[in-house]
Amino acid sequence: MNNEDHEIDSVVNLPKAITVDLLKTEQVKAIIGPLTSMQANFLILLGVQAHVPIISFSTTSPSLSYLRSPYFFRAALNDSSQVQPITAIIQAFGWKEVVPVYTANEYGEGLIPFLADTFQENKIRVLYKSIIHPLASDEEIVAELYKLMTMQTRVFIVHMTHSLSTRLFTKANEIGMMSEGYVWIITDGITNSFNFLDPSIIMDSMQGVIGVQPHVPKSKKLEDFISRWKNKAHQEKTSNDLNVFGLWAYDAATALAMAVEKVGALNLSISNIAKNSTTDFESVGVSQNGIDLCLALSSAPRFRGLSGDFSFVDGQIQSSAFEIVNMTENGPRGIGFWTPEQGIVKEFNFDAVNTSCKNYSTSRTNHKAIMWPGPKATSRLIPGPNPPGDPLRLLNKPASEACSAHLSEWSFLFGQGAHSSIIAAFPPIPLGDTTCMPKGWDVPTSGKVLRVGVLQRHYNSDFVRVKRDAITNKLSFDGYCIDVFKAVMEALPYSVPYEFIPFDDKGAYHAWLGELSLGVG
Repeated sequence: MNNEDHEIDSVVNLPKAITVDLLKTEQVKAIIGPLTSMQANFLILLGVQAHVPIISFSTTSPSLSYLRSPYFFRAALNDSSQVQPITAIIQAFGWKEVVPVYTANEYGEGLIPFLADTFQENKIRVLYKSIIHPLASDEEIVAELYKLMTMQTRVFIVHMTHSLSTRLFTKANEIGMMSEGYVWIITDGITNSFNFLDPSIIMDSMQGVIGVQPHVPKSKKLEDFISRWKNKAHQEKTSNDLNVFGLWAYDAATALAMAVEKVGALNLSISNIAKNSTTDFESVGVSQNGIDLCLALSSAPRFRGLSGDFSFVDGQIQSSAFEIVNMTENGPRGIGFWTPEQGIVKEFNFDAVNTSCKNYSTSRTNHKAIMWPGPKATSRLIPGPNPPGDPLRLLNKPASEACSAHLSEWSFLFGQGAHSSIIAAFPPIPLGDTTCMPKGWDVPTSGKVLRVGVLQRHYNSDFVRVKRDAITNKLSFDGYCIDVFKAVMEALPYSVPYEFIPFDDKGAYHAWLGELSLGVG
């Protein structure tokens, strides 16, 4: 392996040239890379041509699994492995409609079919698919967000690069979509990159977001490595940020070293390069023992790496557990775990994962309290106590006293008794998050309204009453049937805007039903 320090200025083309150069001039026997799913297809084909193992620690697109190349090894989790944890979170809160928000490239689009299929199996409706171009302008992002605001669902699943996601959440916060009632779930590509995000963006624009990420068990080996990593970064004055992709890279290099040791480095040779070659494929030699190296990688026993138990099964590492995190003002906070055997749990039980006992649960009581997006206004009317005769005073209102707003600063109150209200706050209060569970939907700002016909007889009954206000000339509807209808509508897990339409009893009731079936009225 030859570690080349290249200034990559192209997402796809430059890594291709670098790989060809390594195979031609350095005659490398294995390559750890590519970095992104967009770069992978060409490099995998090149690995097949040269009989050289390609080991990637960061390509996660599910579409790569279908290539079935014996020379491609993925030391990162397939994106589709997080579909079940995300589905379990949605089931835990009873949300019935969601909107995926993803980027228009191979990475973003690769996960969506798996999400859609799993949601359909669990009776979760994908109301709309929001696609954002990787190079979208701020104006284009805002336009798409405004479109989402007009829909009734408030549950959004974000799957894109962390750089694009920071712009998305910044704009969502600016237009009020990081407020109470909204639910944002991010995939592990964003969650794993929290160390690389601007802390101010997390503080200002991502509080209340829920994310999933692969669970990395604690170990003495991991602690020692992180300590050495930070010391080295400090000495070299470089960034000491390290996430799970870095751990996978280390474990991938370890697995490759073990495979080379098994095959024997002296037995790895490259055949002569074809003369007068006209393509990249023809210009590289062929490894005489590349397939032996691949077999050694595939058959290597599981070992305890930095990221946990590590081994390749059908060219990929296997997922075991995911951690569920919640973004707070102090950064990401673990609130629970998901395992294939147990579903959502508060604490990770390694023994339960490795037994045949199945007790799968998606109960929301199985995780710690979640701080959801909350109101962000600097002044808000909040009911609060105020002694009679003291119409204006300062109050330090603790977070536990209000669900819709968590106040921790001094605020001015105006009014008396139980009807007093906060009318201003100095300094401006970031009202923060709320522990009130979002219902996942709201009344849409556009769409068709359900028209409910109400029989207007010349007399009133306890079942249906239609009255007209003598002053405003507006109609009001009440009675037992009206109350039952309203109760049913309020119990629905989604919003249905409706209006009552009175009609006179002209003719037989059955005749009117016939007209209704014909679309009359």
